[in-house]
Amino acid sequence: MKHTRRGFGAIAIASGLVLGSTSTAAATRQAPVKTTGDVVVAQFTGDAVALDGLPYRNDYCWVLTFRRGLVVRAHAYLDMVAVGELVDRVGRPS
Repeated sequence: MKHTRRGFGAIAIASGLVLGSTSTAAATRQAPVKTTGDVVVAQFTGDAVALDGLPYRNDYCWVLTFRRGLVVRAHAYLDMVAVGELVDRVGRPS
């Protein structure tokens, strides 16, 4: 099986937008992790303070597929409207 990073592109872009737009690290609250075979589902909520001093919150769900201990597929679900509103408030990180 050929490993690809294609699935990580959107995760990296959204993560970069959020991390560059907040003044604090996100405090996370994680729900119990669910596993089925090689698939792990992790749900969590992240809270941070944006550069404008207002709170930023988003809910995430990551579905990761592992092979031989490595992530070979990743699907990240999050509220992109919340990310867009954050970027509209504080601008894109430089």
